Amino acid sequence: MTTGIEFLKLPKRRMGRGPNKKPILVNVSLRIPQEVLDFFTTQYPYTKQAKIREALIEFVKKQKGKDR
Repeated sequence: MTTGIEFLKLPKRRMGRGPNKKPILVNVSLRIPQEVLDFFTTQYPYTKQAKIREALIEFVKKQKGKDR
């Protein structure tokens, strides 16, 4: 016997990021000099975390190019 409210039940959401999604970022604690933080805070007050990430990615790409 049904209660008549089965239509109210939401379908289960699939867990995971799915295809064509950006890679997962890892949460880390990083100690950086105050002058570095001040620079990114003054230059990019609302996006400093993203700009620091971009700078690190660019640095890693350059280092990989030197190894070859």
